[in-house]
Amino acid sequence: MLAVVVALVVATASVATGAGAVWNMTAVGAPLPDTGVVIAVVDTGVEGSHPAFGSRVLPQINIVKGSNGDPNGHGTHVAGTAAGGSINCGDFTGNASAAVGVAPGAKILPVRVLDDDGSGTVSGVAEGIKKAADAGADVINLSLGTDLNGLTGASGALVDAIEYAWDKGSIPVLAAGNGGLVGGLFGSGYGNINAVVVTAVTRQGGVASYATDVGSAKWGIAAPGGAGNGKAADDIVSAYSGNACGLLAGTSMAAPHVSGALAILRARGLSPQQAVERVLSTAKRTSPSRTYGSGILDLGAAVSGIPRKGAGSTTTTTTAAPSVPAPTVTTVPSTTSPPSSTTSSAPSTTTSPTTAPATTAAPTTAPPTTEPSGSTTSSPPTSEVAAADVSLDVDDGGRVSGGLAAAAGLACAAMWLVLGRSAARLRD
Repeated sequence: MLAVVVALVVATASVATGAGAVWNMTAVGAPLPDTGVVIAVVDTGVEGSHPAFGSRVLPQINIVKGSNGDPNGHGTHVAGTAAGGSINCGDFTGNASAAVGVAPGAKILPVRVLDDDGSGTVSGVAEGIKKAADAGADVINLSLGTDLNGLTGASGALVDAIEYAWDKGSIPVLAAGNGGLVGGLFGSGYGNINAVVVTAVTRQGGVASYATDVGSAKWGIAAPGGAGNGKAADDIVSAYSGNACGLLAGTSMAAPHVSGALAILRARGLSPQQAVERVLSTAKRTSPSRTYGSGILDLGAAVSGIPRKGAGSTTTTTTAAPSVPAPTVTTVPSTTSPPSSTTSSAPSTTTSPTTAPATTAAPTTAPPTTEPSGSTTSSPPTSEVAAADVSLDVDDGGRVSGGLAAAAGLACAAMWLVLGRSAARLRD
């Protein structure tokens, strides 16, 4: 029986060479310290004890069976970009504390819908979205999806859950996907649903080679997702499970920039509709719109003229450190013994739990080498993440129609040929 119906939208992850990992915050005009809002991260869970979050992580909602925490790391990374504080990530941040999150004053609601390998079902994701909305989340980040959206459209259960969340006052934010040329041909497939669909751009502002176009999405926008070249100057650094930092690239990394920006606007009193319209109307216009949507996220422009609650004026950009303390890097061991790792067939999505295991299992892991740099003693393993894993919608009996299976095979082959696979190494 096929059970995997959602897929990771991480393109690559790797060891950084050099500093400059906070380029993405500068690019969008972040961080901004507004408080009083909640960002739900529907993913693999969030490591609530990570120093990037202070005491701002709410109790985790678990849809999949398993312990709290984030044994995968993807959800913690996503949460860090949306609302992480200032952390010292060793070589990733030039051995100094740096802001990694857009909205470091926001609270984080982890909703775990994916298992340790980053796999889950559309029904589980839909349930997680509804629970996040019922819990009062202002923004719901969804750095996950089915890579056949462009061919078949989004699953009805997923669409229903997204519309439910919007009607409850939450703003759903969806990663467009990492379909590469195939994604450029078919687009994200999210159509006219009430969700902001986010594609990824590089540091230079061009669409990333792995990124799926926003296509015909009702509300489309682009944000930094990294180049996927394994350099801190070009990819996205954020928190990672095991009290660590990770360097990743993908539309998974682009979406939380927009989630953080929308949370800031909600904190300043804008309604969900007003916040969405403001983010889209102030984006940096870039063509074609089918690729970039309304353009590239510009938080500085979005908050211009809209003061923080209790403040008389608005600062459009800032490099001030967020409100949570950073871990101190004390030593950099010269060698480490990497943990053993396992492999999984098709990582679908990842979530970040509230507590972290002693070692972390990254999706589709390979025998790792690790380079710890910080106060922790365990390192996340080197992992190999599929650039574009395809997964299938199934009926109640777990069956896949012949036509859909054929389309999946063709799309899968095309994406693997175009994008290949990239080794992922993560640093403490």
